[in-house]
This record gives sequence, C-alpha cells and structure tokens, in this order.
Amino acid sequence: MNFSQHSLVITCSIFSLIVVGFAISRITKRSYSSPLGDYAYFLALPAEIVISLSGADIGSVSESSIFLLAYALSIAVIWAAIACAYTMKFRESRNEIGMALLSIGQTNTAFLGLPIFIVLFGSPRLLLPIILFQSLILTAICVYLMEALGSRARKRSTLENFYRPLWASFKNPLIVSSFLGVGLALCGVRITQEEIIGSALHMISATAAPIALIALGASFNEETASSLGISRSLEVVSGIFIKSLLHPAVALLIGYLLGLRGETLLALILVTCPLPAVPA
Repeated sequence: MNFSQHSLVITCSIFSLIVVGFAISRITKRSYSSPLGDYAYFLALPAEIVISLSGADIGSVSESSIFLLAYALSIAVIWAAIACAYTMKFRESRNEIGMALLSIGQTNTAFLGLPIFIVLFGSPRLLLPIILFQSLILTAICVYLMEALGSRARKRSTLENFYRPLWASFKNPLIVSSFLGVGLALCGVRITQEEIIGSALHMISATAAPIALIALGASFNEETASSLGISRSLEVVSGIFIKSLLHPAVALLIGYLLGLRGETLLALILVTCPLPAVPA
C-alpha cells in the first residue's frame, strides 16, 4: 500500500468514527460527548502520552526543536495579525483580544489533534511539545491578558496574577502526563505490556483515538444552535480566515524555510489547521 492509499484509508477511518458517534447520539437521542470526552481527556489520552514518552529517545530532539520553533514563529505572526485586526478594526478590549488569541490563535491538540496523530503517524510524540508550549506559555499569556489586566487584577498581587495562569495550565491532565512520561524516560523506565499495570495502560491507551473521535461525532448532534449579530459577522469571518487559511499557509512557509519536509511538514500543517473540540 503506497502513501496516498494509506492516507485515504486513515482519512476514511477517522471520518467513519466521527459518523458513528453522530449516528449513535442521533438514534439513541442521548448525550455521549461529555462522558466519552471526559474519559478520553482525563484517562485514555494521558495514558497514551505516558506510554509514548516513556519509550521516547529524549536525546534526539533536533527535529522536534525545529518543529516547535516553526510552530512558535507561526503563532507569533498570527497573534500579531489578530492583535492588529481586533485593536484597529474591531476596537475590542484587552479581555476580548485575549479571548480571540485563545480561540483563533491556537488549535485543539487534544480531542482531535492527538487522535489524528496517533492514527496517522502511529504516535503523538511530535504533538506533545506543542501541547506543552500551548498550555504552559500561550494559554498562560491569554489568561494573563484576560485576568491580570482586567478589573479583578487590582484585588490581587502582581505575583498572584503571574502564577495563577501557570497553575491553571499545570492542572491540565495532558501536561501532568507529559511531564510524567518525560520523567520515566529520563529514568530509563519504559512501560511495556509484560506487566499488569503496563498491560492495563496499553489497553486504555488503545481506546484514546477511537473514543475521542466518537465523542466528537456525538457532539455534532448535541450542540445547540446560536445566532450571531450582524455587527459581529465580519469579526467571525475574519477569525475563520485567519484560523483556516492564513495560519496553515504561514506555518507551511516557515516550516519549509526552516528545512522541514515530508511527514514533519505535514504534521506542522495539521497542527495549525482548525480542529474542532469536544464540549466539556
């Protein structure tokens, strides 16, 4: 099977699981996205991350560093575009700009990003530095803009305004599992299926991708429709353009200039594409 056939099979598999989730929720008229999403987010995906990182070669980080650098540079360009658009054109407040940076300038690397990388590349390792970077740095910056620069910031000390966003990031189960996996790898501990705990974790991690995709499909049937005012239509269209077209194009250019090719460049483009999230 060549690469194009393999990609077609993987793509059909991903969409098939999404359709299955939608069909089950539609037929049974029950809500599945929340419990399945919680299972994937708090248990299955962290188990997959720990297993993947515990067997990783921490010493070979050159390609991952370039990959992360390309992503960081693309984010810087997109955030500059968002800040200019929302400041000069839409005249939004700092709180609104922080929300725009968080919703438009970042991608969902958990509920759909991780399953796609697991199915397409066989491992989520290349995505894990992005998760750490987003949660520990980008999200912290956005939360700081929304909280520390708002009216509530006056009631808190400067130190509290600084560490609150970071502490919120460290409570993320994906962050905790990432550090745990790296710690195990540095200690030379690899989780295998030969032991009881290792076997159980492998069984749980094997369900991460399909459960997350089924939960995503179920959420499409459970989402409620909402209407937007005409005054915000241009703002929404601009956000869609930046997130869907501009960000992947900028990432492609930066990644190519930095020497990324093949699967690594494809992974960078996938990371910057708009990936929907399962409602919490």
